[in-house]
Amino acid sequence: MSQHLVYSRPGRKKGDPSDDRALFLRNYAVELIVAFTANVVAYDKTMKRRIESGKSASFPKLNTLSAEYHKIGNPIQGSEMIHDEVVISLDNALVSATTLPNIDEAMSSHDLRKHYAKAAGDSLSRTIERHVLTTGIQAARNESMLPNNIKGQTIIPDQAIPGKPTVHEIIAAITESVAEFATRGVPDSDLYCFVRPSLYYQLASNELILNKQIGGSGSISKGIINSIAGIPILLTPNLPTGIIDHEDNPLYNCDFTKTIALIMDKQAVGTVLLKDMNVDWQKDIKYQHDLMVTKIYIGHGILRPECALEIAVEETSDERMSMPFAPS
Repeated sequence: MSQHLVYSRPGRKKGDPSDDRALFLRNYAVELIVAFTANVVAYDKTMKRRIESGKSASFPKLNTLSAEYHKIGNPIQGSEMIHDEVVISLDNALVSATTLPNIDEAMSSHDLRKHYAKAAGDSLSRTIERHVLTTGIQAARNESMLPNNIKGQTIIPDQAIPGKPTVHEIIAAITESVAEFATRGVPDSDLYCFVRPSLYYQLASNELILNKQIGGSGSISKGIINSIAGIPILLTPNLPTGIIDHEDNPLYNCDFTKTIALIMDKQAVGTVLLKDMNVDWQKDIKYQHDLMVTKIYIGHGILRPECALEIAVEETSDERMSMPFAPS
């Protein structure tokens, strides 16, 4: 009687002996989503709609109502609510893919799946974050959609060094922007300010912001800043810089050399998502490798431009490209 070794296959799902990697794929997907969500800052600060089919989604755009005093004997006429919609289309499939030769996986002493999942999640989150922030800046600049011809930029004036505002000048611009939102009737409960790492840590070391005796908050030792003028300051390395002209969707191509920060409410940008993030894992016998493809169908568009403000400089210089602000 011949004896056969009994193998324990960690990737085989109970009741399905035909697929030795069923659980591996599921674990890969979970680890990828964890890596993706750990790196998003702006994505969840948008209005989102998830669709099961189609190529676009419609977002309602409503006007405001007026109020008036009622006089006895006069009929109540009411005011008209103006209805409109904004249609946001999906971009092409956003894909992160790689191939892993079987021999390399077999000889490796590391858990490659975990590292590949993190890399795929990071790459997708960076692109989506950049596109969300780009759309927010485009919303602030789209003055044709702004009511009453209001401006979408807070320009930092009278800079000591042209093109290189000081931290105090940037703080003043953020405060001015919050006041502008109040004038527009945009509540500050969902306002967020997005800044690049270099500026974030410069703000986090500013004694005026951190002085608890005058209501400041944060920590120099931890490199944390909570808020300025009541709105959270969020660090993101994905706020676009320089001139971008290579994106598939022309909406994401623009000049960002003057951009210092972006302040926006979640109503400024809309995001449409077709189903959910999808992972395909295909074993190729002919070439002896595994093809891992992660894809997501997503698109972004401008909803309410009055809910976004870009903080920018009037002039740029070669020095400002390497350091976007001057010391305090």
